[in-house]
Amino acid sequence: MPPGLLGEDPDSESRRQRQREQLREWLIQQQSELAAERHQRKIEEQRYDQSRVDMDNKALQLQSTEMERRKAATLATKEKLFTDGRSVLSVHLQRVEQERKREEEQNDRVRLDSARTALLIERQQARLNKQLRRHLDSTNVKLAEIHKQQKPDIERGCIDDSFFSKFNTCSR
Repeated sequence: MPPGLLGEDPDSESRRQRQREQLREWLIQQQSELAAERHQRKIEEQRYDQSRVDMDNKALQLQSTEMERRKAATLATKEKLFTDGRSVLSVHLQRVEQERKREEEQNDRVRLDSARTALLIERQQARLNKQLRRHLDSTNVKLAEIHKQQKPDIERGCIDDSFFSKFNTCSR
C-alpha cells in the first residue's frame, strides 16, 4: 500500500514535521534579516543626511571666513597704502603687495571652488548610492514575492506529496 492512502508511515509524518519546523525557522530568519536591513538602511540615510548638513555648514563657514579675510586685507591694504603713499619706494611696495594679494585671492577662489565641487560630487555620489540601494531593495522585494508565490502555503496546510518529493530523494 503506497504511503498517504490509508496508513501514513510514522517516519514520513516526523519528517514532515521536521521540514515544517525548518521552514518556520527559515521564515523567521528571513523576517529578522529583512528587519535588520531596513534598520541599517535607515541608519545609512540618517548618516547621509547628517553628512550633507555638515558639508553645507562647512561650505558656509569657508565662505564666511573668506569674506572676513578679504575685508581685513582690504582695510590693511588701504591703511598701508595711505601711510606709505608719499615715498617712491611705497609705489613698488604697493605693486608687490597688490600682486601678492591677487595671487592669494586667486588661490582662495580655487580652494573655494574645489571645496564646492567636492561637495557636489559627494552629494551626487550619495544620491546615486541611494538610487542603487532602492533599486536593489525593489528587486529583492520582487524576488521575494515570486518566491512566495512559488512556495507552498504551510500555514493553511496546502502541501501535497510533490512538495516533499523534492527532499530526501536518495533511496534508503
